[in-house]
Amino acid sequence: MSAPSDTASSNGSEIDAEVFGPLATISEDALIALATRIGSQVLHVATDNAKLVRRIAGSYNIVHVIQLDSMKLVIRVPATGWGAGMTKIAADALASQVATIRLVRQKTEAPVPEVYDWDPTNNNEISAPFIYMAFLPGEPASRVWFDQSNEPEAREELRLNILSSLLLEVLIRNSPDLDSYSRFVLRPPDFDSQNILMDGKGNVTGTIDWDFCQTIPPHQGYARYPGWITRDWDPLMYGWPHLQEYEDSSDTLQRYRDYYSKELGKAMSWKGDWKFTKNSQIAEAVWITILNPLNRMEICQKFVHVAFNFQGEFEAMDVLDDIDDDLYSKEYMNELESRLKLLVCPPDTLPQSR
Repeated sequence: MSAPSDTASSNGSEIDAEVFGPLATISEDALIALATRIGSQVLHVATDNAKLVRRIAGSYNIVHVIQLDSMKLVIRVPATGWGAGMTKIAADALASQVATIRLVRQKTEAPVPEVYDWDPTNNNEISAPFIYMAFLPGEPASRVWFDQSNEPEAREELRLNILSSLLLEVLIRNSPDLDSYSRFVLRPPDFDSQNILMDGKGNVTGTIDWDFCQTIPPHQGYARYPGWITRDWDPLMYGWPHLQEYEDSSDTLQRYRDYYSKELGKAMSWKGDWKFTKNSQIAEAVWITILNPLNRMEICQKFVHVAFNFQGEFEAMDVLDDIDDDLYSKEYMNELESRLKLLVCPPDTLPQSR
C-alpha cells in the first residue's frame, strides 16, 4: 500500500503541516502495520484485509480509521507527537487521557471508546505516540443538528431528541449522587457538538475527545448546557445572523436552554444540581472572559446589556466606556454591581444549608 499523495483529510479539511509536521504524512503502510500487530496480538482478530478508510484532522489530533476484516478501529495521533512536542508533559497528558477513558468505561455506561493499546513514545511502526481504540459509530451532533434535509417540524423534533438523549444517556444515567452540594464532578473540557456522536434519529452513540479532562463544579460540569446552545453568550464567536446555516438565533437558543433545563429538572425530580443549569451559560461566559482576553470586552458588553435590559445597540458599550474613563458615578456603579450579582448568581441557585 502506498502513502497518501497529499495531506488532505477525508472530511475535506487540510491537515496543517505546521502543526502536525511529519504526522500529517504517516504512510498507510505504517498505519496498517501498527493496526495489524495490535489486532493480532491484543484483539486476536483477522487482519489480512486491513486498510485505511478515513483520515480526519482535528485541531490537536489526527484520527485514522482502520478497517480490519471484522471491525473498525481508530489510531489517534496527538499534535505533540513530533519535534519539540515530545515532552514528559505531553506523555503524561496522553497517559492521563487513557486513564480517564478507562475510568469512565469502568465506572459508568457512558458511550466512550474502549482503549486497546497506547504508546507515548515514537518507538513504534508509525514513529509517533498514539492511542489505539474502538471505533464509535455516528456523526457529530453539529452535523445532525444543522442537517437542512429535514422539514422544519422534523428538524425540531430531531433537535429536541438530541437534547433529551444527551441529558439522559450521558448525564443522568451515568452520574452518581446527583443530589448533593459542595463537590466537584468529572467532565471533558469541550462539551460541544463536535465531540458528541449521534445517529440519524438524534440518539447519542458516543462521546469523544477526553484530552485534558477536568474536575469542576457541577454548574460547569454535567449540570451545564451543551456548548452549542450557549453560543450567543460569547458574541465574538457567535455568527448569527450572518451564518444562519450554522447558527441559531438568540431567541431559539434560549428556547432550547429552557427545554434542556426543564427536562433535566424533571429527570432529577427537581432536586439537587439541576437548579444550576438555568444560568450555567452565564457562569460559562465568566469562565471564558477569564481565560480568553480577546473575548472579554464583547462578553462584558453582553452582561451589561442584559443586566440593564438595554434596547439600543451601543448603550452597554457607553457604560463600559464611562467606567473606563472614570466617569461612572458611585451610585450607578453600585446599581450595576447589584444587577450583575443577580444575573451571575440568582438567589435560587445558592446552596441551602442541609
